[in-house]
Amino acid sequence: AVKSILSSGGKINIQKQVYIVAASGRLTITDSAANEKFYKPVTLNGEICFEDKKTVITQLSSFDISAYNKNSLKWLLDADKIVGQTVLRSYLGNEKIKLYGKEFTSVIKKLFAKIPPDKRNRQIVISDDLGAIFVEGFGVADRVSVNSRTHNALSIKIERI
Repeated sequence: AVKSILSSGGKINIQKQVYIVAASGRLTITDSAANEKFYKPVTLNGEICFEDKKTVITQLSSFDISAYNKNSLKWLLDADKIVGQTVLRSYLGNEKIKLYGKEFTSVIKKLFAKIPPDKRNRQIVISDDLGAIFVEGFGVADRVSVNSRTHNALSIKIERI
């Protein structure tokens, strides 16, 4: 079993809350604390720090879509399209998101396929009452993306601290 995860990546539970994790051709032994998920209700404004990352959310006043190139739009969301409470969290498993600019829905777990297994629970997902609206490294959900009618835009940037 260890040989198979060494070549493809993954983890094996060897004892209660103790795992052998294979990533990038290396084996490590870790406890469940490294695999725990996080969940923090937030207001989408300012800086939110979690472990070694800082999520910077900036309100863009007088938003004009023509001032942005298509590539940068995947990091912007329309604040008026957010439903209910927002949460900064890890991914929940097989949840799906239709990313801005894509014609298909993606399973977040598959988006994370190239991320080492021990780092997947540290990828930031922002959600509202209807599901994921932002996935670190991939952008915003199409349902909250900005358009020519957007008045209240938010920019999301994640920095290492």
